[in-house]
Amino acid sequence: LLPWLNNDSQQTFNTTLQAELKKSTGVPESSGDAMWSERLATPHIIYASRTHSQLTQVMKELKRSGYSHVKAAILGSRDQLCLHPDLSQEQGFMKVTMCRAKVRERTCHFYNNFDTNKMDKGFAPPEVVDIEDLVKFGNKRQCCPYYLARELTTSADITFMPYNYLLNPQTRQQQRLDLNNAVVILDEAHNVEKMCEESASVHFSSTDIALCINEVTQAMKKFSDNLNQESDGDTELDFKLEDLCLLKTMFLALEKAVDEIELDTVKEEGPNKGKKAGRTFPGSYIFELLGKAEIQGENVPVIDQALTGLAQFLSTTSDSPLASKGNMLVRFNEFLKVVYASCGPQGVKNNSDLFYKVYIEPEVPKKAKPDSWSSSKTTLNSNAKVINFWCFSPGFAMRSLLKQGVHCIVLTSGTLSPLHATISELGIPIPVQLENPHIIEPSQISVNVLNKGPTGEKLISTFANRENPKYLGDLGRMLTNFCRVVPDGVLMFFPSYPLMEKTINLWQQEGFWSQIIALKPLFVEPQYRDRLADVMKEYNSALEAEDSRGAVFLAVLRGKVSEGMDFADARCRAVIITGLPYPPFKDPRIILKREYVDNLRKTDPKALSGNEWYQLEATRAVNQAVGRVIRHGSDFGAIMLCDCRFESSNITNSLSAWVRPHINKCQEFGLAYGRVSKFFKSMGITPQTRPIQSGASFDSVEGKVRVKEKAEKPRKENLSQNSMQQFIEKVLQTQPKTKTSAQPSPSGLFDAIDVSTSQSESRKKDILRKCFNQPKEEPTQPQVLPVAKKRKLQIVPLKFDPCEPSSSEAERSKTSMEYIREVKSRISDDNFLQLKNAVKAYAHPQQSNYNNTILCLRKVFPDSKTKDLFIGFKRYIKAEHLKQFEELCLKLFGSMT
Repeated sequence: LLPWLNNDSQQTFNTTLQAELKKSTGVPESSGDAMWSERLATPHIIYASRTHSQLTQVMKELKRSGYSHVKAAILGSRDQLCLHPDLSQEQGFMKVTMCRAKVRERTCHFYNNFDTNKMDKGFAPPEVVDIEDLVKFGNKRQCCPYYLARELTTSADITFMPYNYLLNPQTRQQQRLDLNNAVVILDEAHNVEKMCEESASVHFSSTDIALCINEVTQAMKKFSDNLNQESDGDTELDFKLEDLCLLKTMFLALEKAVDEIELDTVKEEGPNKGKKAGRTFPGSYIFELLGKAEIQGENVPVIDQALTGLAQFLSTTSDSPLASKGNMLVRFNEFLKVVYASCGPQGVKNNSDLFYKVYIEPEVPKKAKPDSWSSSKTTLNSNAKVINFWCFSPGFAMRSLLKQGVHCIVLTSGTLSPLHATISELGIPIPVQLENPHIIEPSQISVNVLNKGPTGEKLISTFANRENPKYLGDLGRMLTNFCRVVPDGVLMFFPSYPLMEKTINLWQQEGFWSQIIALKPLFVEPQYRDRLADVMKEYNSALEAEDSRGAVFLAVLRGKVSEGMDFADARCRAVIITGLPYPPFKDPRIILKREYVDNLRKTDPKALSGNEWYQLEATRAVNQAVGRVIRHGSDFGAIMLCDCRFESSNITNSLSAWVRPHINKCQEFGLAYGRVSKFFKSMGITPQTRPIQSGASFDSVEGKVRVKEKAEKPRKENLSQNSMQQFIEKVLQTQPKTKTSAQPSPSGLFDAIDVSTSQSESRKKDILRKCFNQPKEEPTQPQVLPVAKKRKLQIVPLKFDPCEPSSSEAERSKTSMEYIREVKSRISDDNFLQLKNAVKAYAHPQQSNYNNTILCLRKVFPDSKTKDLFIGFKRYIKAEHLKQFEELCLKLFGSMT
C-alpha cells in the first residue's frame, strides 16, 4: 500500500481521470468536485495493534524503510501525551475533564501554543513520530502533543492506533475517527477475537452502585449549599436539583433490584458447599433488571446527559483529594452505553440473547497490591453481587466495524493458525487468505519435544502433577543443563504465576537455584506491569555486559513478556515451554464460552467445537511465546517443548505453521540435549566458560517470591566451581587409561587445538550419555584413544569479525579495525549485534550461508548513506563468494567505490 501512496504519478492520474470523467459525462468542471474527490481519493490506512509498544516497533521499522517520508500519525491518550504539570497526577475521566476545562478557558499554554501555530506548515514534526517522539517534540516546542497528534491524523496517509480505538464504539466516537473508505490493518490479529469480546462486555457491582449513590448525594449537598450564593455567571450546569433527586431514586431502585436477585447454592462436596454461587441469565435479562429502576432505551440519552454533567460538576468542584470526583458515575454511564449498544442499530433487545449472557455472582473484596499504600479493608454487604454482561461473539464488534464504510480489513499475524478456526470465530467474510512460510532457513531453528526430564521423570504440567517435587526438580535439572549449551539469553515460560512461584521455591530448597545462577543470572517476570521495565532493563544489561554469559528470564504464558516484546538475537537464543496454559476449566466465563461455541456448531458444521476452542486457547498462547525466539531473517534459536502432550498430533497441528516442519520428538532427555548442543555448535556460537553471579535473587517468605529488581554486578568465579568441565575431568581420572596408535602431527594452530582436545572427546561423550540416559553411538570403525595430556589453551574471541582473513600485514589489520569502528559509530547497537552474529555464522566452515549474510547486510546498510559500509564489507567475503559479491555491489550502486 505504501508504494502506491508514494507514487506521485498515481495522484496525477487521479486528477486527470477526474477531469476526463467530468468531460465525458457532460458535468461542468466547476461542479461535483466533492463527489469525484471522494470516489477517487486514495484510501487512508489505519494500522492497529494491541499495545503502543508494538506500534512503536512498527513505526521504528517504517523510519528505517524507504517510506520514512510518508505522512504518518499516531493516536494516544492524555495519560501518555499530556504535558501540563497540574494534570500529571490525574488519570482517566478526571484528567479528561480538567484538560477540556483548561482548553475551553484558554488556560493551558501548551494547547494555546499549538492552536496558534497549527496552520504553520513548518510547525509539524518533519518525520514519522511515535508517542515518545511526540512528547519530546511537545516539550521542545512547548505545544500539546495530544492535540497535535489528532491534528496530524487529518492529513496523514497512515495512522497508528491501539485496537480499542477501533473496536470500542464509545472510544471510536470520542476520537471522531472517520473510517469511510479506510484500509484497516489489524496486526497481531490473534488478539482481535479477545479484544472484540472485551470491548463489547461490561460489569458493575453492588459496591459501584453504592458509590454512585454516594456521589449523587455529595453533589446534592454541594448544590444545596450553593443555592443561595451568587453564581459565577459563566458556568451553566446540565442538570437541576430535581434531576439529582431522580438519579438518586434510580440508583436506590437498582440497588434494591440487585439485592433481590436469588443466587444458586453450591451443592458439591467440598469447602464451598452451602456457599452462594453464580447464576446465569439470557442476555436480554439485563434490560429487565434495568427496567426495575426505570432505565429504558428511550430515556438513556437523558440519563447520559445528566450523568456526564454531574460527573464534570464533581470533578471541577472537589476541593479535597478524598472527595468523590464523579468517576463511578462515568463508569455507570459507560455500562449503559455498552448494554444498549448490544441491541444493534435497530435497537432489537432480543439480539442480546444471541451473543450475550448475564452472569450474576457474589461480590468479593478486591485484593490490593502488596505494596499499595492506599489499600484499606473493605467490608461488603453479605448480599453484594456483581452483574456481568458478557459478549461471546467477536463477530459482533467486527460487523460493527465493517458498517463504518471501511474499504477493507486486513488481518495479519504470525500465529493465526489454524486459519479456518480464526475465520469461524470472527464471523465476517474473509475471501482472501494467505499463509506464508517463515523467512528463515531450516538450519536456523531447532525444535524439540521432550517427554522426560534428566532423571527420566515424565514431563507433564497437568493440575494433578504440579505439586510433584520430582517433576519440579527435573525442570530445574533441565534448565541447568540447557544453560551449559545455550548461549546468551534463555526464556523459560510457565503456564501460570502460581506454578512459577512453586517451582522457584522448590529450586531454592533443593539447591537447583544456586546451580542455575552459577551459570547464568536469573530474572523473573513481575506480576505488576509497573515493575517490568526495571527488570527488563537489568536483563538486557546482564546480556550486554562485557563478561556476560547470558541470562535466564522466567516468565508466564499469556503474560507481558510472552507477547509484544522484542527479544531479537542474543536477547533470546532459546525458548523453553514447560506446559500448556489451558484457561481455568471451571471458570464461569470459560464454561459459557464453550457452550456458546458448541451451539454455533449445531448450525455451522465448519465451526469449532467447545473442546477445540479450549485447546486453541492454550496453543495460541504457546505460539506467541515461541515467536520470541526468531525476530528477523538472520536470527536463530532453539525451542524446547517440555510437556509430553506436545507429542499429540492434535496439539502439534495447532502450533504455528513455521514451527511444525522442524519438530523433533525426543524420547530421552539426552537426545534433546545433544541436538541443542550440536545446533549451537553448527551456528558457530557456544556459551562462554566463565560463570557469573546471578543478577536476581529470591527470598522465600511465607510461600511468596520476592524479586530483587536490580541485578548484582557480574563477578568472576573460580573456574573449578560448578563447572561441567571439572565434573568430566574428575570422572575421567577414575577411568582406565588405554593406548592407541600415533596421530598425525597438526598442520596449524586450529588443527593443534583439535588434536589436543579430540583425543578425550569420545570418553567425555560416553560419560555425558550415561548422565542423560542417552544410548551410546556405535562408531563405524572402533578406535581406542589415549587420554591426552592436559593442555591449557587460552582462546581470545574476536570482538567483531571472526571470519576476517588472517594477515601479518599491520596496515591491513589497522584498516579492518578502522572499518569496524566506523560501522559501530554509524549504525544502531541492535543492527551491530545482528551484523556481528551474521559474520560469526558466515565464518563457520560447515554453515557459511552467504545468502543470509547478504540479507543481513541489506538490512543494516539499507540505503545510499551506508553504501561505503556495504562495499567495505568485501574484506570479509570468502574467496568463493567474492565475484558474486562484487556483481551485487555493481548492481546496487553502479561501482565498487
